[in-house]
Amino acid sequence: SISVCESATIGDAMLTGACANGIWLGRKKYSLLQHDPNFTGKEHELYTCVLAMSGKEGVHMVMLPEAADGSRQVVIGKWSSALGQQSNLCKMAVLDFAEYL
Repeated sequence: SISVCESATIGDAMLTGACANGIWLGRKKYSLLQHDPNFTGKEHELYTCVLAMSGKEGVHMVMLPEAADGSRQVVIGKWSSALGQQSNLCKMAVLDFAEYL
């Protein structure tokens, strides 16, 4: 058993594109598959996007641009092919919400 800080694994994935022990969410380990630090949204704003998988389910994470106070927000959406959900639709929903914020 290892001790992990879930928020630290998310931060590592978003900021560096690497996470030695995987990304942990809800006590579940996900493997980082894609990291795009320069994804251009519909409004031409740059986001950092990550795709991580664990078996037949995964998460899409989008980090918003840095706020004036230096803080960052991350929007996370989870999908499962076992439940008939699709990765691409999850990514679109997460990006739409990120752009709304």
